[in-house]
Formats: sequence, C-alpha cells, structure tokens
Amino acid sequence: KMISEANQTTTTKFRTVKTLWGIDSSTWEQAFERIVQSGYTAVECPPHLLSTEERKQLISLLEKHELLLVYQVHTDRYDQPRVKNVDDHISTFEQLVLDASEFGDLLLFVNSHSGNCCGLEHVF
Repeated sequence: KMISEANQTTTTKFRTVKTLWGIDSSTWEQAFERIVQSGYTAVECPPHLLSTEERKQLISLLEKHELLLVYQVHTDRYDQPRVKNVDDHISTFEQLVLDASEFGDLLLFVNSHSGNCCGLEHVF
C-alpha cells in the first residue's frame, strides 16, 4: 500500500508481463496457456505490426486467458520509411496510441519505443 499526496491509502498491484517477441502467432494458443501457467498477468507486443487477423486472435486469447496487454509502439519502425523529424515522431505516436484503444479494457498501458537507435552516423 502507498500513501498518496492527499494522504489517502492506495493499493498498488504488481503484475508480471511476458513479451511475445519471437513467438510466432501460429503457436500463440499453446504459448498463452504456458504464460498463464507460469503466473504472468499480461503480455507485451507491438500489435500495430500484426495483421488484422492476428490482432483479432490476440484479443480473443487475451480474453480467454484473462490477460492484459502492454501495447508496445515504435515511432521509427523497421517496416516503414525512416521518420525524418520530431513532427513525424509525434504524429506517428499519436496515431499508435489511438490505435491502442482497440484493446479497450484489455489494455494495461502503452510502452513507447520512440527513438532511433540506428543510423546515428549522420549526427556526428
């Protein structure tokens, strides 16, 4: 329990999150069973990189296994042309956060990978 600034007691809930990195969507059914059996309460993945059918499958499995989603967003993605400026990062971020609302109550939070870790040679 924590004491807030208003001197009210609040309860913090600890959650364990399993990333779906490297887990092919064709094996999600078995993976989600193992994830729940291992005690995880949420999964993390970048749904904006999934097909429409994979997103539907993800929602179905989250509901079936009572898991929440950490929606990972990338404003500079390997599958699209490189973002060139701050305005592009901001508009991409805004759109991806809006897209996350598709998951409604299944959404735990948005995890933003919003930078460029590659191609820094033009900076120096």
